[in-house]
Amino acid sequence: APTTEHPFSAAELERYAQCPYQYFAQHILSLRQPPTYELALSSLESGTLIHRILHRFYRTILEQEGIAHEGTDLRSVQLDPSRREEYARILAAAATAELDRVRHSHPLFTLECEQLLGTAEQPGILTEWLDRELARIANGWDYRVSLLETAFGMPGLHTQPVEEPINLSPTLSVRGRIDRIEIVERGDRFHVMVADYKLRSAGATNHDIERGEAFQMPLYLAATKALFERRYGIEPVLDGGAYYIIRPKQDDLSLIAMPAEANAVAAQRAKRRSQVLGSYDEQAALLRSAIEHAEQIVWNIRGGLFPVAPRHDHICLQCPYGSVCRIRQLHDDGIITTNAD
Repeated sequence: APTTEHPFSAAELERYAQCPYQYFAQHILSLRQPPTYELALSSLESGTLIHRILHRFYRTILEQEGIAHEGTDLRSVQLDPSRREEYARILAAAATAELDRVRHSHPLFTLECEQLLGTAEQPGILTEWLDRELARIANGWDYRVSLLETAFGMPGLHTQPVEEPINLSPTLSVRGRIDRIEIVERGDRFHVMVADYKLRSAGATNHDIERGEAFQMPLYLAATKALFERRYGIEPVLDGGAYYIIRPKQDDLSLIAMPAEANAVAAQRAKRRSQVLGSYDEQAALLRSAIEHAEQIVWNIRGGLFPVAPRHDHICLQCPYGSVCRIRQLHDDGIITTNAD
Protein backbone atom coordinates (compact mmCIF):
# COMPACT_ATOMS: atom_id res chain seq x y z
CA ALA A 1 0.00 0.00 0.00
CA PRO A 2 1.15 3.57 -0.56
CA THR A 3 2.88 5.21 2.39
CA THR A 4 3.26 8.82 3.52
CA GLU A 5 6.96 8.95 2.63
CA HIS A 6 6.43 11.78 0.10
CA PRO A 7 4.38 14.79 1.25
CA PHE A 8 2.19 16.30 -1.47
CA SER A 9 1.23 19.92 -1.94
CA ALA A 10 -2.29 20.98 -2.84
CA ALA A 11 -0.95 22.33 -6.14
CA GLU A 12 0.44 18.90 -7.07
CA LEU A 13 -2.86 17.19 -6.32
CA GLU A 14 -4.80 19.82 -8.27
CA ARG A 15 -2.45 19.42 -11.22
CA TYR A 16 -3.11 15.68 -11.31
CA ALA A 17 -6.85 16.26 -10.98
CA GLN A 18 -6.72 18.61 -13.98
CA CYS A 19 -4.75 16.17 -16.12
CA PRO A 20 -2.67 13.21 -14.94
CA TYR A 21 -0.29 13.50 -17.88
CA GLN A 22 0.30 17.20 -17.19
CA TYR A 23 1.31 16.22 -13.65
CA PHE A 24 3.60 13.53 -15.07
CA ALA A 25 5.32 15.95 -17.45
CA GLN A 26 5.84 18.61 -14.81
CA HIS A 27 6.57 16.67 -11.63
CA ILE A 28 7.96 13.31 -12.80
CA LEU A 29 9.74 14.21 -16.05
CA SER A 30 10.50 17.73 -14.75
CA LEU A 31 9.99 19.24 -18.20
CA ARG A 32 10.52 22.99 -18.17
CA GLN A 33 9.30 25.75 -20.44
CA PRO A 34 12.00 27.91 -22.07
CA PRO A 35 12.56 31.10 -20.08
CA THR A 36 10.95 34.28 -21.37
CA TYR A 37 12.05 37.87 -20.82
CA GLU A 38 9.39 39.95 -19.12
CA LEU A 39 9.14 43.72 -19.38
CA ALA A 40 7.47 43.77 -15.99
CA LEU A 41 6.97 41.46 -13.04
CA SER A 42 5.10 38.30 -13.95
CA SER A 43 1.80 37.54 -12.22
CA LEU A 44 3.64 35.03 -10.03
CA GLU A 45 6.36 37.54 -9.11
CA SER A 46 3.79 40.26 -8.45
CA GLY A 47 1.71 37.93 -6.27
CA THR A 48 4.77 36.83 -4.29
CA LEU A 49 5.81 40.45 -3.77
CA ILE A 50 2.39 41.44 -2.44
CA HIS A 51 2.35 38.38 -0.15
CA ARG A 52 5.70 39.44 1.30
CA ILE A 53 4.54 43.02 1.82
CA LEU A 54 1.35 42.01 3.62
CA HIS A 55 3.28 39.48 5.70
CA ARG A 56 5.81 42.13 6.74
CA PHE A 57 2.99 44.59 7.56
CA TYR A 58 1.09 42.22 9.83
CA ARG A 59 4.26 40.77 11.36
CA THR A 60 5.30 44.29 12.40
CA ILE A 61 1.94 44.98 14.05
CA LEU A 62 1.80 41.55 15.71
CA GLU A 63 5.26 42.07 17.20
CA GLN A 64 4.37 45.55 18.46
CA GLU A 65 0.90 45.01 19.89
CA GLY A 66 -0.19 41.38 19.61
CA ILE A 67 -2.05 40.15 22.69
CA ALA A 68 -1.25 36.81 24.29
CA HIS A 69 -3.95 34.18 24.73
CA GLU A 70 -3.88 32.77 28.24
CA GLY A 71 -2.55 29.25 28.56
CA THR A 72 -1.14 29.17 25.02
CA ASP A 73 1.80 30.48 23.01
CA LEU A 74 -0.63 32.14 20.59
CA ARG A 75 -0.67 35.88 19.99
CA SER A 76 -3.16 37.79 17.88
CA VAL A 77 -4.05 41.27 16.71
CA GLN A 78 -6.95 43.06 15.10
CA LEU A 79 -6.57 46.37 13.29
CA ASP A 80 -8.32 49.44 14.71
CA PRO A 81 -10.22 51.30 11.95
CA SER A 82 -9.54 54.64 13.71
CA ARG A 83 -5.77 54.25 13.15
CA ARG A 84 -5.83 54.15 9.34
CA GLU A 85 -3.10 56.75 8.74
CA GLU A 86 -0.71 55.00 11.13
CA TYR A 87 -1.30 51.67 9.39
CA ALA A 88 -0.85 53.29 5.99
CA ARG A 89 2.63 54.44 7.04
CA ILE A 90 3.56 50.96 8.31
CA LEU A 91 2.25 49.43 5.07
CA ALA A 92 4.23 51.89 2.94
CA ALA A 93 7.40 51.11 4.91
CA ALA A 94 6.82 47.37 4.44
CA ALA A 95 6.29 47.88 0.72
CA THR A 96 9.42 49.99 0.34
CA ALA A 97 11.53 47.39 2.15
CA GLU A 98 10.23 44.54 -0.03
CA LEU A 99 10.49 46.54 -3.26
CA ASP A 100 14.13 47.28 -2.44
CA ARG A 101 14.74 43.52 -2.26
CA VAL A 102 13.51 42.93 -5.82
CA ARG A 103 14.40 46.22 -7.47
CA HIS A 104 15.75 45.45 -10.91
CA SER A 105 16.03 46.74 -14.44
CA HIS A 106 12.57 45.86 -15.76
CA PRO A 107 11.54 48.88 -17.85
CA LEU A 108 8.11 48.98 -16.19
CA PHE A 109 9.28 48.47 -12.60
CA THR A 110 8.79 52.13 -11.62
CA LEU A 111 5.24 52.01 -12.95
CA GLU A 112 4.55 48.89 -10.90
CA CYS A 113 5.84 50.63 -7.77
CA GLU A 114 3.38 53.45 -8.41
CA GLN A 115 0.54 50.97 -8.86
CA LEU A 116 1.33 49.39 -5.49
CA LEU A 117 2.05 52.54 -3.48
CA GLY A 118 -0.17 55.00 -5.33
CA THR A 119 0.45 58.59 -6.38
CA ALA A 120 -0.92 61.95 -5.32
CA GLU A 121 -3.74 61.47 -7.83
CA GLN A 122 -4.44 57.75 -7.54
CA PRO A 123 -4.58 55.43 -4.49
CA GLY A 124 -2.37 52.36 -4.71
CA ILE A 125 -3.38 48.70 -4.65
CA LEU A 126 -2.06 48.35 -1.10
CA THR A 127 -3.95 51.38 0.22
CA GLU A 128 -7.18 50.04 -1.27
CA TRP A 129 -6.48 46.65 0.35
CA LEU A 130 -5.98 48.33 3.74
CA ASP A 131 -9.26 50.25 3.41
CA ARG A 132 -11.14 47.02 2.66
CA GLU A 133 -9.45 45.28 5.60
CA LEU A 134 -10.50 48.07 7.97
CA ALA A 135 -14.04 48.22 6.54
CA ARG A 136 -14.50 44.49 7.16
CA ILE A 137 -13.52 44.94 10.82
CA ALA A 138 -15.73 48.03 11.20
CA ASN A 139 -18.63 45.92 9.93
CA GLY A 140 -18.19 43.35 12.70
CA TRP A 141 -15.59 40.84 11.43
CA ASP A 142 -14.29 39.57 14.77
CA TYR A 143 -11.46 37.23 13.74
CA ARG A 144 -7.98 38.26 14.84
CA VAL A 145 -4.84 37.69 12.78
CA SER A 146 -2.60 35.23 14.63
CA LEU A 147 -0.28 33.13 12.44
CA LEU A 148 1.41 34.33 9.25
CA GLU A 149 2.92 32.28 6.42
CA THR A 150 2.61 29.08 8.45
CA ALA A 151 4.70 26.48 6.63
CA PHE A 152 4.73 22.72 7.13
CA GLY A 153 6.87 20.26 5.21
CA MET A 154 8.56 23.12 3.32
CA PRO A 155 10.53 26.29 4.09
CA GLY A 156 8.65 29.38 5.21
CA LEU A 157 9.26 32.92 4.00
CA HIS A 158 11.96 33.36 6.61
CA THR A 159 14.51 31.17 8.33
CA GLN A 160 12.41 29.52 11.03
CA PRO A 161 12.93 25.74 11.30
CA VAL A 162 10.92 23.68 8.85
CA GLU A 163 7.84 22.17 10.51
CA GLU A 164 7.29 18.49 9.76
CA PRO A 165 4.78 17.57 7.03
CA ILE A 166 1.32 16.79 8.34
CA ASN A 167 -0.12 13.29 8.00
CA LEU A 168 -3.84 13.53 7.36
CA SER A 169 -4.28 9.77 6.96
CA PRO A 170 -2.11 6.64 6.78
CA THR A 171 -1.56 7.28 3.05
CA LEU A 172 -1.70 11.09 2.79
CA SER A 173 1.04 13.43 3.97
CA VAL A 174 0.80 17.09 2.98
CA ARG A 175 3.05 20.12 2.82
CA GLY A 176 2.16 23.74 2.26
CA ARG A 177 2.30 27.33 3.43
CA ILE A 178 -0.81 29.09 4.76
CA ASP A 179 -0.93 32.85 4.20
CA ARG A 180 -2.64 33.65 7.48
CA ILE A 181 -4.62 31.94 10.21
CA GLU A 182 -7.15 33.99 12.14
CA ILE A 183 -8.59 33.08 15.52
CA VAL A 184 -11.35 34.15 17.87
CA GLU A 185 -12.20 32.81 21.33
CA ARG A 186 -15.86 32.00 21.80
CA GLY A 187 -16.64 30.61 25.21
CA ASP A 188 -13.93 28.08 26.01
CA ARG A 189 -13.17 27.18 22.37
CA PHE A 190 -10.76 28.60 19.83
CA HIS A 191 -12.39 29.12 16.45
CA VAL A 192 -9.91 29.30 13.56
CA MET A 193 -10.24 30.52 10.01
CA VAL A 194 -7.73 29.92 7.23
CA ALA A 195 -7.19 32.88 4.90
CA ASP A 196 -5.48 32.93 1.53
CA TYR A 197 -4.56 35.94 -0.59
CA LYS A 198 -5.56 35.87 -4.25
CA LEU A 199 -4.53 38.52 -6.75
CA ARG A 200 -7.66 38.88 -8.88
CA SER A 201 -10.23 36.15 -8.28
CA ALA A 202 -11.30 33.57 -5.72
CA GLY A 203 -9.34 30.36 -5.70
CA ALA A 204 -12.14 27.79 -5.63
CA THR A 205 -15.69 26.99 -4.55
CA ASN A 206 -17.32 24.28 -2.47
CA HIS A 207 -18.44 22.67 -5.73
CA ASP A 208 -14.80 22.40 -6.87
CA ILE A 209 -13.97 20.60 -3.62
CA GLU A 210 -16.91 18.22 -4.02
CA ARG A 211 -15.76 17.31 -7.53
CA GLY A 212 -12.22 16.58 -6.36
CA GLU A 213 -10.72 19.50 -8.30
CA ALA A 214 -9.73 21.85 -5.45
CA PHE A 215 -7.52 20.78 -2.55
CA GLN A 216 -5.80 23.86 -1.15
CA MET A 217 -8.42 25.07 1.32
CA PRO A 218 -9.75 21.70 2.57
CA LEU A 219 -6.23 20.34 3.12
CA TYR A 220 -5.12 23.60 4.77
CA LEU A 221 -8.11 23.45 7.12
CA ALA A 222 -7.39 19.84 8.05
CA ALA A 223 -3.69 20.68 8.45
CA THR A 224 -4.48 23.68 10.66
CA LYS A 225 -6.51 21.49 13.00
CA ALA A 226 -3.63 19.00 13.22
CA LEU A 227 -1.10 21.83 13.64
CA PHE A 228 -3.01 23.42 16.53
CA GLU A 229 -3.27 20.06 18.26
CA ARG A 230 0.42 19.27 17.69
CA ARG A 231 1.88 22.69 18.42
CA TYR A 232 -0.48 24.20 21.01
CA GLY A 233 -2.44 21.28 22.45
CA ILE A 234 -5.67 22.93 21.28
CA GLU A 235 -8.51 21.25 19.42
CA PRO A 236 -9.93 24.19 17.46
CA VAL A 237 -13.31 24.66 15.84
CA LEU A 238 -12.77 25.05 12.08
CA ASP A 239 -14.81 28.02 10.89
CA GLY A 240 -13.76 27.52 7.27
CA GLY A 241 -11.71 29.52 4.82
CA ALA A 242 -11.64 32.95 3.21
CA TYR A 243 -10.02 34.25 0.06
CA TYR A 244 -8.95 37.89 0.36
CA ILE A 245 -8.81 39.22 -3.19
CA ILE A 246 -6.20 41.94 -3.63
CA ARG A 247 -7.50 43.43 -6.90
CA PRO A 248 -11.17 42.46 -6.93
CA LYS A 249 -13.57 43.23 -9.74
CA GLN A 250 -16.38 43.26 -7.19
CA ASP A 251 -16.38 41.39 -3.88
CA ASP A 252 -12.99 41.27 -2.16
CA LEU A 253 -14.01 38.42 0.17
CA SER A 254 -14.94 34.92 -0.94
CA LEU A 255 -15.79 32.29 1.66
CA ILE A 256 -15.25 28.55 1.27
CA ALA A 257 -16.08 25.48 3.38
CA MET A 258 -17.62 27.83 5.95
CA PRO A 259 -20.76 26.86 7.91
CA ALA A 260 -23.50 29.50 7.91
CA GLU A 261 -23.41 29.59 11.72
CA ALA A 262 -19.68 30.40 11.84
CA ASN A 263 -20.16 34.18 11.77
CA ALA A 264 -22.48 36.98 10.67
CA VAL A 265 -20.96 37.30 7.18
CA ALA A 266 -21.47 33.59 6.51
CA ALA A 267 -25.05 33.84 7.78
CA GLN A 268 -25.71 36.70 5.35
CA ARG A 269 -24.39 34.56 2.49
CA ALA A 270 -26.11 31.35 3.56
CA LYS A 271 -27.85 30.96 0.19
CA ARG A 272 -24.53 31.00 -1.68
CA ARG A 273 -23.96 27.24 -1.72
CA SER A 274 -20.66 27.72 -3.56
CA GLN A 275 -19.26 29.52 -0.47
CA VAL A 276 -21.34 28.63 2.59
CA LEU A 277 -22.37 25.26 4.00
CA GLY A 278 -25.42 24.35 6.04
CA SER A 279 -23.62 23.13 9.15
CA TYR A 280 -20.34 22.10 10.75
CA ASP A 281 -21.30 18.48 10.04
CA GLU A 282 -21.60 19.31 6.35
CA GLN A 283 -18.18 20.93 6.49
CA ALA A 284 -16.68 17.83 8.13
CA ALA A 285 -18.16 15.65 5.38
CA LEU A 286 -16.74 17.97 2.70
CA LEU A 287 -13.25 17.81 4.24
CA ARG A 288 -13.44 14.01 4.48
CA SER A 289 -14.45 13.88 0.82
CA ALA A 290 -11.47 16.05 -0.17
CA ILE A 291 -9.08 13.80 1.75
CA GLU A 292 -10.56 10.73 0.04
CA HIS A 293 -10.14 12.35 -3.38
CA ALA A 294 -6.53 13.21 -2.48
CA GLU A 295 -5.84 9.67 -1.26
CA GLN A 296 -7.08 8.29 -4.58
CA ILE A 297 -4.78 10.62 -6.51
CA VAL A 298 -1.81 9.59 -4.35
CA TRP A 299 -2.70 5.94 -4.99
CA ASN A 300 -2.82 6.60 -8.75
CA ILE A 301 0.52 8.42 -8.73
CA ARG A 302 2.25 5.65 -6.80
CA GLY A 303 0.67 3.16 -9.21
CA GLY A 304 2.12 5.00 -12.22
CA LEU A 305 -1.25 6.02 -13.68
CA PHE A 306 -0.68 9.08 -15.89
CA PRO A 307 -3.17 8.95 -18.75
CA VAL A 308 -3.70 11.84 -21.15
CA ALA A 309 -7.06 12.73 -19.62
CA PRO A 310 -7.67 16.46 -19.19
CA ARG A 311 -10.75 17.05 -17.05
CA HIS A 312 -11.86 20.07 -19.10
CA ASP A 313 -11.07 21.30 -22.61
CA HIS A 314 -9.73 24.66 -21.41
CA ILE A 315 -6.88 22.96 -19.50
CA CYS A 316 -5.17 22.17 -22.80
CA LEU A 317 -5.25 25.80 -23.98
CA GLN A 318 -2.60 26.92 -21.46
CA CYS A 319 -0.72 23.62 -21.27
CA PRO A 320 2.92 23.72 -22.47
CA TYR A 321 3.12 19.95 -22.94
CA GLY A 322 0.71 19.51 -25.86
CA SER A 323 3.46 18.52 -28.27
CA VAL A 324 4.60 15.78 -25.88
CA CYS A 325 1.25 14.22 -25.01
CA ARG A 326 -0.11 14.35 -28.61
CA ILE A 327 -3.54 15.41 -27.34
CA ARG A 328 -4.65 16.67 -30.76
CA GLN A 329 -3.73 13.41 -32.48
CA LEU A 330 -5.56 11.43 -29.81
CA HIS A 331 -8.60 13.64 -30.32
CA ASP A 332 -8.45 13.28 -34.10
CA ASP A 333 -8.16 9.51 -33.83
CA GLY A 334 -11.17 9.42 -31.50
CA ILE A 335 -9.14 7.76 -28.75
CA ILE A 336 -10.08 10.33 -26.11
CA THR A 337 -12.68 13.01 -25.57
CA THR A 338 -12.62 15.68 -22.89
CA ASN A 339 -15.35 17.10 -20.77
CA ALA A 340 -17.02 20.33 -21.68
CA ASP A 341 -16.99 22.96 -18.94
